[in-house]
Parts: sequence; structure tokens; C-alpha cells
Amino acid sequence: TGDTFNPKIGIRYQPIKEVLVRGSANTGFRAPTLYEIYQPLSTTFTTDNYDDPVLCPGGTAVAGASAGVVCGQQVLQRLGGPGGIGQPIDSLKPEKSRAFTLGLVFEPVTNVTLGFDLWQIKIKDLISPLPEQAVFGDPTKYAGKFTRCSQIPATGPGITRDDIDACTGFPAIGFDPIAFIDAPTENLGELHTSGIDLSAAWRSGATPYGNFGVNMEGTYVTKHEYQRFKDGPFINAVGRYSDNAPVFRWQHVLTGTWSSGPWAATLGQRFKGGYTDQDGVNKVDNYSVFDFAGTWSGVKNLTVTAGIVNLFDTDPPLSVQNTTFQRGFDPRFTDPLGRTFTLRLAYKFF
Repeated sequence: TGDTFNPKIGIRYQPIKEVLVRGSANTGFRAPTLYEIYQPLSTTFTTDNYDDPVLCPGGTAVAGASAGVVCGQQVLQRLGGPGGIGQPIDSLKPEKSRAFTLGLVFEPVTNVTLGFDLWQIKIKDLISPLPEQAVFGDPTKYAGKFTRCSQIPATGPGITRDDIDACTGFPAIGFDPIAFIDAPTENLGELHTSGIDLSAAWRSGATPYGNFGVNMEGTYVTKHEYQRFKDGPFINAVGRYSDNAPVFRWQHVLTGTWSSGPWAATLGQRFKGGYTDQDGVNKVDNYSVFDFAGTWSGVKNLTVTAGIVNLFDTDPPLSVQNTTFQRGFDPRFTDPLGRTFTLRLAYKFF
């Protein structure tokens, strides 16, 4: 992929013991992996459902076409890197980035530490398969990415009509459905994101009742815009379900700890802010889950930990996403199991 020069400059300034200022500015570089370059051709279904832009415009099947085949269906997409589909391997350029951070850490009182870090990242020439949303979002521009049943052979090496359910019975079915779309790995557009990392910690020190502590780590995203394709319009994804996943505006982990002799306990909260769902209408609620764990280490080399995950038996918030096979919630960010009990015993022999 050639060579690159990526400098980084950092600052650290501590005018007094209780205050620290820090920051950095740098460029970055990510060469495409061997798999991204040489990924062989393969097919998989799109994550979302789509209407055939020719045979089901506006969600209504044209005369002679079966709505169960051309309307609201997952479609096969063909994936592959440039080296796997016969294109020059140097057609895939590296990603390049610029990043900037500026932060402040200070201790307003003894045993309390607060941190604020501003960050901004810009990435160009993102390496990824062409998003299915881009292909179906502008079928005129990407007309060459659609392959219909009439364009693939009935028999022979490679993909045939018999391999594709949508082409079953073609041409006797009387219409020409989409066989697959092409979504090759290529350099797409840019990503611009920025936000604030916040942290806070309190430590009690030794007391007659043990040692106590509280710690919080959170991130507030102020901007997250990206292009689905080079020179395309920027899509604002903050607080919204965008393409295949949501971008949370705020999320944090809050932890309280206590320890005394062989005993210790932890109570934690995992929080993710709500967002506008995939349909653009439903509002997914905030998701807050508390976990508890207690530990005893009164015997040498033995540690016993008992815990409760999702202490208050919180259900996942309603989501109408259809990217995953699960429905009614998003299993990637929420847990449908409810309250769960755990027990762990660990013994060190040496």
C-alpha cells in the first residue's frame, strides 16, 4: 500500500498539583487487510427488507409480478474484495484519519478526581462493502449493481438460477426478479465524529466501616456524520438508528464499591440513552441495568463471588429494528434474560 508519515504531537501541563491539562493531535493510517483485498466472492442476504425498484415501485407490485417475491423482501448480496473479483488490488486505498483531543483532570477536594476530554476524529476513504442502503436508496445511480435472473446462466460454473430462490421457475413465472446486488469492498466516504469523555471518581480512604468508592465513566457524542459513498451527502446519526446500528448520544457505567477485610461488594449501573428507531418513528427508551456482586476471600488462595445480573429484572426497551433475526428488542445492546444469578469459585494452587 506504499508508505506514510503520521506525526503526533502531545501536550501535558500541570500548573499546580491539583490540575492537569493534556491534549494531542495526530494523523492515522490503516492499510487494507489481506482479507479485505482478496476476499473471494460470496453471497449473503441483506439485513433489511426492500422493494424491487422496478417490479414493486412504492411498495406495490406491478401487474404480473408476485408481491411475495418482489415486495418487502431480503435480497441476496454478493460480496468480495477487488482481488477476489478480478480487479486490481491497488484499487483499494488505505484509510486516513486526523484526530484531536484536549482534556482537563483536576482534584477539587481530596479523594475526588474529575476528568473532561474533548475529542474529534475525521476518517476518509473508509474501507467497507458498499452499503445495501446506498444501493436501494438510489437504484438509478447504482443500476449496474443489480443483477436479475435473466442475467445469470441457468447452468454452469458459479452462481446459477437454481442457487437463488427468487429465480425459481424463471422464466416461466413471467417476471424478472432481482437475483442479487453487488456490494464489493471499496473505499467509501468520510466519517466525522466528536464528543466528550467524562469521568469522576471518589475514594473514602480507610474508615471504621471499610473502604468506599464511586466511579463513573461516560461518553457524550456531539457529532457523528458519515457518507455511504464517496462525495455523498453526510448522514447525521447521533441519537438515531443509522443503517445497521444506533449511535447513542450518551452512555455511561457507574460503579460503587466497598471492601472490608475479606469482604467486598460492587453495585454497578450500565446506561445507554434512548434514540430514534430504524423506522424513524418509534422512540427507543433509555436502557438502565443494575448489577450486584459480593466477594469473600477469607481462605488463602480461595475467592468466592456471588452476583446478580440485572438486579431489578429490567426488560429491554421496545425496538422495531429488523437488522437482526430477533424482533421486539435489539439483542446487541440489551439483554432479554432478565434477572440472572451467578456464582464463581476460584482457587489458586500456586
